[in-house]
Amino acid sequence: MPSQRSHLLCITLTPSSADLAEVRRSGSGVQVIRRSTLAFPDSIGMDQPAALGKALAEHIEQTGYTERHAVIGLCSRWVLTRHKRVPPADADTMRGICNLQIEREFAGSAAEMTFDYQLAEGVDAENRSPLLLAGIHAKILRQVEQIADAAGLKADAITPATLAAANGQNGVVIQVEHGAAGVMRVSNAEVVALASCPADPSRLDDPEAQERLLSDLSRSVLQLPGDEGGSGVSLMLPTSVGADDARALADALAERVGKVGLIASDPAVLLAIYATEPSTAMIDFAASRLRPPKQSRVSPSMRWAIRAAAIVLLIIGVAGYLWMDATSHRDGLQAQYDTIKDKAESLDQVRADANLASVWYDKRPQTLDAMLELTRTFPSRGEIRVETLTLRADMSGQIDCSAEDRETMDDYFSKMQESRALLQINRGSVRPVGGNSTWINFPIAFSFDPAAMEARQ
Repeated sequence: MPSQRSHLLCITLTPSSADLAEVRRSGSGVQVIRRSTLAFPDSIGMDQPAALGKALAEHIEQTGYTERHAVIGLCSRWVLTRHKRVPPADADTMRGICNLQIEREFAGSAAEMTFDYQLAEGVDAENRSPLLLAGIHAKILRQVEQIADAAGLKADAITPATLAAANGQNGVVIQVEHGAAGVMRVSNAEVVALASCPADPSRLDDPEAQERLLSDLSRSVLQLPGDEGGSGVSLMLPTSVGADDARALADALAERVGKVGLIASDPAVLLAIYATEPSTAMIDFAASRLRPPKQSRVSPSMRWAIRAAAIVLLIIGVAGYLWMDATSHRDGLQAQYDTIKDKAESLDQVRADANLASVWYDKRPQTLDAMLELTRTFPSRGEIRVETLTLRADMSGQIDCSAEDRETMDDYFSKMQESRALLQINRGSVRPVGGNSTWINFPIAFSFDPAAMEARQ
């Protein structure tokens, strides 16, 4: 599955080096932020994953890479492939089909390998789809995972890097890397065959090394199944190879296999383009779709019983907690009541006596009662400002207010309507204060009933 990350580190591994490219998605392609090559020290190889991972981590730190999520590509030397055509099927059926093909094609070594598959779109005249099976020795996969862990990387995918070189190509495609060369036959954007041979592009100026590489490449091309006559050969060489050496190798190879097109390529950048292309169904050995699904040790009926028991325990626990909380709250209130019981009774008697005498001694103007009732209706949340208050002799009036927001205004208006002493309540138009403020201005007309205040007392 293609990576969904916008920022990605792509690493292609060979027996002797690692190519790195940190990229960022840019439209339909990628933007290369930084690029480097790490040549493995002579004393460190794939069989020492901890030491190799440490060397890779030091290189990443020194070079300035910031991304730690990586797609790791493996050279063709470690990958075996088979091309098949299969009928359309769901994931479970496809797993069975692929495992059957693996038993037939890799009978002697299937138990020691990890496989995944790539299913191309489209069907042929017999309603069959192209299927590419790819396998890698489990030991190599473990070493790659250990290298990534030791380097402090999160491996989002581990995939054959050589397949990225076939993207958009046709015919025979040769990708030469440091330590290995992948030779593919590509038909209608499908890799139908993959072979590998040793390669050292840094020694192309040595006639003996060049002759050995030419022999290995031409033999690998001849061993590929199928016949793509006239399609030619695409030779991909690293950008580190000089133009003269590259042209000399291409010309010499053309004498053996026919027309050769020369392409300067960067394996890590090709892998980044391949890994971020939305339509790519990428092989991923780290999360193979051919791994058997985990079998649950619990039967379906037992799972339902466990769920039911968990729900019952949850209900009992919540009920117990609520009961204990209510009991604790009740006991606290009872303790407070016991503490103030005697004083509360005497204060209640004083209040009753004061209310009886208030008729004879209370000389407050009705205006104060009206203002008191208006303030009692102020909301408990938000902020209200009284700009002006008009109160006439017949105890009708108007209050001009500013509120923090409409919810505060509605709360105040509702509480005024609940008051028995405030009658004929009518809110006027609402106006914003202005600017970026959420405050609003509004008037409220009302009339005050002093008798309602006396009845309350």
